[in-house]
Amino acid sequence: MKKVLSLIIIFVLGSLNTQAQWEQQGPYLGIVRSILAQDEYLFAGTETEGIYFSTNNGDNWVNIGLKDVHINAFEIDDRYVYAGTNGRGIYRSSNNGGNWEEISKGLPNKFIQLLMIEGEYLYTGTETGLYRSSNQGKNWEEISKGLPKRLFKALMIHGQYLYAAADSLYRSSDQGKNWEKLSFNSPNIYELASDGQYIYAGCFWEDGVYRSSDNGNSWEKVNVGLTNTYVTSLAIDGEYIYAGTWGGGVYRSANQGTNWEATNLNNTFLHTLVFNGNYLYAGSRNSGLYISSNQGKNWRTSGWWTNIDIRSIIVENAYLYIGTNYGIFRSPNQGKNWEVMNYGLTNINVSVLAMDKKYLYAGTFGAGIYRSSDQGNNWEEINKVLLGRTIYSLTIKDENLYMGTNEGVYRSNDNGDNWEKINKGLTGESVKAIIIFDGILYIGENKSVYRSTDNGDNWEKINKGIEDIDVTDLAMDGQYIYAGAANGVYRSSNQGENWEETARAFDNEYINTLIINGEYLYVGASNGIFRSSDNGKNWEEINKGRVNTNVLALAFSEQYLYAGAFFGGVWKMPLSATNIEEREENTTLGSRIRTYPNPSEGTLTIEIEDAHASSDIYDVMMYDMYGRQIGIYQIHNKQTIDLNSIPVGQYQLQVRNAQTQSTFAPSIFSIELV
Repeated sequence: MKKVLSLIIIFVLGSLNTQAQWEQQGPYLGIVRSILAQDEYLFAGTETEGIYFSTNNGDNWVNIGLKDVHINAFEIDDRYVYAGTNGRGIYRSSNNGGNWEEISKGLPNKFIQLLMIEGEYLYTGTETGLYRSSNQGKNWEEISKGLPKRLFKALMIHGQYLYAAADSLYRSSDQGKNWEKLSFNSPNIYELASDGQYIYAGCFWEDGVYRSSDNGNSWEKVNVGLTNTYVTSLAIDGEYIYAGTWGGGVYRSANQGTNWEATNLNNTFLHTLVFNGNYLYAGSRNSGLYISSNQGKNWRTSGWWTNIDIRSIIVENAYLYIGTNYGIFRSPNQGKNWEVMNYGLTNINVSVLAMDKKYLYAGTFGAGIYRSSDQGNNWEEINKVLLGRTIYSLTIKDENLYMGTNEGVYRSNDNGDNWEKINKGLTGESVKAIIIFDGILYIGENKSVYRSTDNGDNWEKINKGIEDIDVTDLAMDGQYIYAGAANGVYRSSNQGENWEETARAFDNEYINTLIINGEYLYVGASNGIFRSSDNGKNWEEINKGRVNTNVLALAFSEQYLYAGAFFGGVWKMPLSATNIEEREENTTLGSRIRTYPNPSEGTLTIEIEDAHASSDIYDVMMYDMYGRQIGIYQIHNKQTIDLNSIPVGQYQLQVRNAQTQSTFAPSIFSIELV
């Protein structure tokens, strides 16, 4: 069989403009709420990115529509794929997502929690009851005789019975026409499953898993070994029953729930589990889709969704670190590749990172603070008096480590071994920002700014001109103190005695972070990234090349400005490109770049016939059609690239000058690999 690879080659030579562009770096994670596996097809429904479709067990994906629609449920029959949404009703497609039509006629409520096909009927559960359709969704009828007007979370067939879970468990023997309430009276049933012998109920909170051997008349709790009992999903193959949990990953049982063991997928918040063929699929809250081909022993990630919440970024020596709602990631190559650094973290909901010469520190939401002495490879708790605290900010000065929390400010002079609360003079306790300048300590909290001249022993309020404003971050350049707030940016020229609002450039958008580099003040806001070269008098938007998402974190290295976004991944922009002099665009570039052979049998030669090619070095970057960088090569004037390991599909090649980082006017070429 021939392998056909279509390449779209974008070569860039000379500067496009003086403003750098952003490029996405990952990590590629996301919110997967529902999964449908049918034969060779795999569908994944997300919370913000619509529906994705794979024909090779999740190795490659294509978005098939319903963008910005919250997908809760899937079903499939011999004609249609059905998608249930959060407030938009039910859609169906007859061509695997090529086109979608809404089929909600007769449904008074469009919050769709579940879908199920049994025999001639398509069933759905909404916020106000159960409905069914006998004509593939064209019309719907209510089947709620004996049922409450409640949200139904689970539906299942076992033997001759149809089971439904809402505020309690209900059973029907006539396809939903009539219902009876069973003795299992729990509002926490999230999932139902059957292995033919037992019915299983997965329950949230502390209930765990129950099973019944008599069609639901009586139940027993089966939680031995299930250390996390917040069960959100169940799946069954011929040997195991699997339980997906909220925060504890996936467990499995080889004896019908009598005993459970944890799989290697732990510390993960799961929405759904699906078993199909030899594969077990797990859809998570913020880490995309996981796949196991050996019954949960090992897992790999699948997906490119950038719906990860990047709260903190630091650059130190050879590493780039990010703190996220899914833990800590580290990159040794400026964001091209990432590794998970969560060993020892009992809570992976990371809010802030900081580093000194000896330790890397990680603050969390609700679980205090951790530190690492080996660049994030291992973590230890340093939570004396801090258990249960949310850490918003960390600042290190000399021998002191300062920490802003939901209960005020703490200080440690022994690398976090011991902590003391230093709140004398503070009226608020939610401290979002801490900075130190000229021996003065400044903090920003939910209604004011404070300063201390004695290392935090005493505090005075300095909020004239910034009264009752939620301060989110602070920065200082020697002339001004800057305060990011819920409605803009403020500054003070007299150590905080008086504050004035800078020019409005953010449409009252929420300011998440401030950072200063050289002459520029950068702002990460809920509507993107802005910078000012005149102390906030004027602002320019610098969002070219990136999605205008809610930016939570900014950081600098010697070469790049990094941005972390709320559900938007990590982005970087070369600093050198912001000040490159404009070069004359070469309009005949295409005639001086050769790619051959075409068609190709696994290799591609790129030749740049440029006057400077003998001395210049060029970076050739390869991207797939989802924007993921899958390779980078360096050439002078000629380089042959081995493409034998590249899967069939379309790719992009971008060429830039490695020394100047300058990019060039695009010229597009196509090549076919056979």
